[in-house]
Amino acid sequence: MADLGFEASLLAEGCRREDRSGRMRRGFYHPDLPRYGFERVSGALFDGRTDSARIQPVAVAPDAHVLFPPVEDLIADRLGQYAASNQHDHAMLRQARLLFRPAATPDRTYLRRRIVEETGDPDAIDLT
Repeated sequence: MADLGFEASLLAEGCRREDRSGRMRRGFYHPDLPRYGFERVSGALFDGRTDSARIQPVAVAPDAHVLFPPVEDLIADRLGQYAASNQHDHAMLRQARLLFRPAATPDRTYLRRRIVEETGDPDAIDLT
């Protein structure tokens, strides 16, 4: 079931339900930031493989937080999607590499384990 508070909050901030061609219809985007989408995750984050202690709450208002998954899990997910696509979706690989760059101090042991769990290749991002 959708979280109506989440939806109402996004709509109140000017977001729109995803309606663009070539996009999955389950999320939202803001017209001023069309490259970014927002989606509420239901079920276990990354199929329950995320270390919940690594989830980062970010305050967006005095009484409201948005929870962000660990960057290592985002990288592993993108590499897993890249490996799983028939034609190797290079956008997924680019995303993984871009996420890896700003990660000032990723936990390389955790990252390697998560990449392997997602059937990705740790060498694709030059993880040394």
